[in-house]
Amino acid sequence: MLAEHRENSRAGFGLKKPLKMNMVKRIMGRPRQEECSPQDNALGLMHLRRLFSELCHPPRHMTQKEQEEKLYMMLPVFNRVFGNAPPNTMNEKFSDLLQFTTQVSRLMVTEIRRRASNKSTEAASRAIVQFLEVNQSEEASRGWMLLTTINLLASSGQKTVDCMTTMSVPSTLVKCLYLFFDLPHMPEVPAATQTELPLADRRALLQKVFVQILVKLCSYVSPAEELAQKDDLQLLFSAITSWCPPHNLPWRKSAGEVLTTISRHGLSVNVVKYIHEKECLSTCIQNMQQSDDLSPLEIVEMFAGLSCFLKDSSDVSQALLDDFRMCQGYTFLVDLMIRLEQAKEDESKDALKDLVNLVTALTTYGVSELKPAGLTTGAPFLLPGFVVPQPSGKGHTVRNIQAFSVLQNAFLKAKSGRLARMILEAIANIYAADYANYFILEAQHTLSQFAERVAKLPEVQSKYFELLEFVVFGLNYVPCKELFSVSVLLKSSTSYGCSITATRTLLKLGRHHPVFSEVFREVGLLEVLVNLLHKYAALLKDPTQAHDEQGDAKNNVAEEQKQLAWLVMETLTVLLQGSNTNAGLFREFGGARCVHNIVKYRQCREHALMIIQQLVLSSSGDDDMGTLLGLMHSAPSAELQLKTDILRARSAPQHALDLQLAVANILQLLVHSERNQQILCEAGLHSRLLQRCSCALGDEDHPLHPPLQRMFERLASQALEPMVLREFLRLGNPLNCGAWDKKLLKQYRVHKPSSLSYEAEMRMKEGTLLQASLTVVFGEMPSITIRIKQNILLSPSTALPAKRRSIGQGFHALDLQLAVANILQLLVHSERNQQILCEAGLHSRLLQRCSCALGDEDHPLHPPLQRMFERLASQALEPMVLREFLRLGNPLNCGAWDKKLLKQYRVHKPSSLSYEAEMRNSMTLSMEGFGPDSVFTINEDNSQYRISRSLVRSAEGSTVPLTRVKCLVSMTTPHDIHLHGSSVTPAFVEFDTSLEGFGCLFLPSLAPHNVLSSNANTSGVSDGAVVSGMGNDQA
Repeated sequence: MLAEHRENSRAGFGLKKPLKMNMVKRIMGRPRQEECSPQDNALGLMHLRRLFSELCHPPRHMTQKEQEEKLYMMLPVFNRVFGNAPPNTMNEKFSDLLQFTTQVSRLMVTEIRRRASNKSTEAASRAIVQFLEVNQSEEASRGWMLLTTINLLASSGQKTVDCMTTMSVPSTLVKCLYLFFDLPHMPEVPAATQTELPLADRRALLQKVFVQILVKLCSYVSPAEELAQKDDLQLLFSAITSWCPPHNLPWRKSAGEVLTTISRHGLSVNVVKYIHEKECLSTCIQNMQQSDDLSPLEIVEMFAGLSCFLKDSSDVSQALLDDFRMCQGYTFLVDLMIRLEQAKEDESKDALKDLVNLVTALTTYGVSELKPAGLTTGAPFLLPGFVVPQPSGKGHTVRNIQAFSVLQNAFLKAKSGRLARMILEAIANIYAADYANYFILEAQHTLSQFAERVAKLPEVQSKYFELLEFVVFGLNYVPCKELFSVSVLLKSSTSYGCSITATRTLLKLGRHHPVFSEVFREVGLLEVLVNLLHKYAALLKDPTQAHDEQGDAKNNVAEEQKQLAWLVMETLTVLLQGSNTNAGLFREFGGARCVHNIVKYRQCREHALMIIQQLVLSSSGDDDMGTLLGLMHSAPSAELQLKTDILRARSAPQHALDLQLAVANILQLLVHSERNQQILCEAGLHSRLLQRCSCALGDEDHPLHPPLQRMFERLASQALEPMVLREFLRLGNPLNCGAWDKKLLKQYRVHKPSSLSYEAEMRMKEGTLLQASLTVVFGEMPSITIRIKQNILLSPSTALPAKRRSIGQGFHALDLQLAVANILQLLVHSERNQQILCEAGLHSRLLQRCSCALGDEDHPLHPPLQRMFERLASQALEPMVLREFLRLGNPLNCGAWDKKLLKQYRVHKPSSLSYEAEMRNSMTLSMEGFGPDSVFTINEDNSQYRISRSLVRSAEGSTVPLTRVKCLVSMTTPHDIHLHGSSVTPAFVEFDTSLEGFGCLFLPSLAPHNVLSSNANTSGVSDGAVVSGMGNDQA
C-alpha cells in the first residue's frame, strides 16, 4: 500500500472536467493526423528551415522586437510539423534544433521577466498566467504557443534540456510556480461563444502543460543542479509545505510532483549538499508544525513528498535522514499521529492510515545495512533448529531505528484502539517482510513494552498475541522477555477477555514444544496460572456465585470466568505433563490442594481431574492418589456421578481405554512381586479378570490383551482354581468347548458365589459337555485328584476341557495344546509342583504322548515341552526315561532295535513307559489329520501303545539336535538358587532310609541361616549375609 501511495504521489494530476480536445488541438496548432499528409509535413519543414535561416542570417540588421516577431511566426509552423512526430526525430529532421531551442528558451524567459518585474506577486502571477493561457486567436495565444513549443522541445532529449537549462528555463518556471500560489480567485464567467473554453478549463489546461514541462526537465540532473545554483530549489520545499488558497491547491500539488521527480532523477551530490546546507527539511517541518490552516490530510500529503525525498536520498547519503532527525522530524510524526487520532473528520481516518504506511516505509530507508547481533544475548532457551536469520536486502530490512521508534512511541501514547491496531498491523508487516527485522529490533523491547497497554485496548489484544505466536511459530524463537511481560499482564489484568486471549496463546505455545514448560516456569507464568486457579476456586466457594440473579451482565462475567478457568487448567495440565519440577512447584504454590478442592464442582471437574492425573503420574504422586481416593470414599453415597468421574477421569472412549490400559500396566507391574501376587490371588483378581475382561483376554488384537494375559499368567503361577482355568481355556469358545449344561453351571454358581459369572446365552453352543481332563495331551493320571492352590499342584485332572477331534479342527487343537503346555510350564517353576508331577510320571507321559514335538525343533509345542521336561528332569529322572529322551528322532541310529525286548521290559516295568489297555481305551482319538509322527500316536488295532514310529524306524545317521544337548547340560548342571532372584531357600523335609541315608529339616522362618552367595549376587544378599531359617542334616 505504501508503494501504491508513493506512485500516486508521483503521478500526474488530471483535470476535474473533460476538455473539448478538438478545440484545444486547433488552438495548440496540432491538426489531426488525417489532415496532415507527408507532402504537407515536408513543405512545413522546408518553410520552418527557411524562416529560421532568415532569423539567423538576416539580410539586414533586425531589432529585438523584429527577431521576436519572426520567432513567433515560426512557432505555429514548428508545432504543426513536430506536434505528432516522435520526439527523437526532431534533431534528425531539423538540424538547427539546438539553436532554435536557445532562441525559444530566451524568448520564454524574457517574456516572463517582463511581466514579473516591478510588480507585486499577485499582479505578476496574474500577468504571467494571462500571457500563457490559451486564447481564441493565434495572435492573442502567443504565450500558449511558446509554452507548447517548450513542451515539445523538453521531450527531445538530454542535449535539448541542457540547452534550455543554460537559458535558465527551469529556474524561471519554478519561480512562476511559486508565484502562482498567490493567484486571485477568478469567478466563473460563462463562455462568450460555444467554441470558447471556460476560464476554469483554460486554467486547468495551463496547469497541466506547465507541470509537464517541469517534470520533463527535472527528469535530468542538470535542471536540479541549475535550481540549486540559482537558489530556487528551496522554493519548491517551501511551496509544498505552505498554505495556499483552495483554488490554488493544484499548483501546490504540481510543486510536490516536481519535487518528487527531482528526488527520483536529480539527486546528485551537489543537490543533496544544497538541501543539507539550506536546511530545507527543517523549513518543511517548521511550516507543517506552525501552520494552523493546514488540514491533517494536507500535512500527510506534504510528508509524502518529503518521504520520497528521504527514500531516494538515502541511496547516496545519510545526510538528509540525519537532518530530519536533528530537526525533530520523528517527534513531529508521533505528534501528528496523535493529532490525527483525535480528529473527528472522516478524512482524518484515511490520513492516519496513510501516515502509518509512510512511517512503515521510512523504517527501511538508510545507507547502512543493519544486522542482527548474532545469537541473542542471554537466551537461555532455544527451540531445535533455530538460527538467526540474515537480512534479505534493501527494501525489506529495517535500516532506520528512529522511524520504528515513531510507531512504538505512538502506540504507547495512543488513546484509541484504532491507531494501536494500525501500528500493530504495521509492525506485523515489518516482522513478516524480513525475519531478521525482529532480531534487529530486539533491543527496542517492542512487544514487552506493549504488554502493559494491551490490557487497556481490547481492540488490539488478539493482534498482539498473534504477533507473539508469530515469533514462536514463524521465527522458531523463544521470546522470554515478552513472556515475562505476559506474566505481569496476567497478574495485574482485571479484564477477563484479555486474560482469556493471553491464556489461549500460552496453551498453544505449551503444546508446541516441551521447552515451554521450563520457560513458563522460569518467567513466572506457572505461579501466575496457579494464582488464577486460586481465584477461580474462591469464586466457586462464594455462595453468591452459585445463585446469580443479577441479569445477563453477571451471567456473561461468570461465563468468562469459567472459560478462563478451563484454559488455565488445560495450560497447567500441559505444563505438568512429564515435568517433575513443575509438579513440585505446583504443589509448593498450593495448586495441588486447590485442584483437589474443586473436583467436587461439576463445571470444572473434568479439567481438574486432568491436572490430578498428571500429578499422580509425577514423582511424589502417591499423596495425590490417596487424596483423590479419599475424596471418592468420603463423598456421600448419592454422589455417584462424582465417583464415576473420578474413576473414569475422562468420559471419551479413547481416554477411557487409555486409562484402562494405564491401570492394566500398573497392575502388571504390581504382580511381579510375589507378595502382591498372594494378595491379589486372595482377592480373586484372576476371577475378576475373567469376569470383567473376558473380551480383551479372548481377543489377541485387543489393546488390553498383552498386559492382562501377562497378569493372568503371573497370578496362575501363584494359585489357580480348576474352574478359573477351565473358563480361561474356554475364552473365545475354541472347539465349541463352551459350557452347555445350564443346570450344572447354575449349581456351580450356587456353591461358588465368588466364581466367574457368565451369561447363559453366551455359553450355549452345540456339542457335549467337555470332560475336564488333561488326557487330551497326557492321558489319565490317577494318582492326582482335584485342584491347584497356593502354588502347589494337587490335581490337573480338571484343568483342561477335552473333546473329540473332528475334521478340520487340527489348527484349533494345536492352539489348545499350546495353551495347556504354556500353563503347565508356568506351574513347574515351583519345586513342590515339580515333585508332585514327577511322582505322577509327567516326564514319562511327555515322552509317550509328545515324542514328535520333543524330537522336532520346528514344532510349535517343542519349546514349552522341552523346558517343562528340563524342569522335571532336574527334579527326578529315571534311566529309562532319559534313554528314551536321548533317542528321540533316532539320532546316530540309536533307536531301540529289539521290539520284543522292549515289550518284555514293559512287562517287567509296569511303572515305566508301558500303558494299560483300559487306560488307553479311555481316550479314543480319530487318526484323521494326524501323520505317522503325530504327537498323539496309537496302534491301528487300538490295543497296544507305541511310543512313536520315529523311535523304531531307521534313520540316515542324523546328529543330536543342539537344543537337546543344551537341555541335557542344563539338567545335569546344579542350579544355584541365588542366581534366580531368591534370597531365601525354600522350606523342605527330606528323608532317605537307605543304609547311607540322611535326614534334613529346613525351616527358614524359624532360625537364622548363613547364605553363601555366588559372585553374581543378583538377590541383593551379600556374601555371608544372615537370613532367617533353621536347618539340620545328618549323614
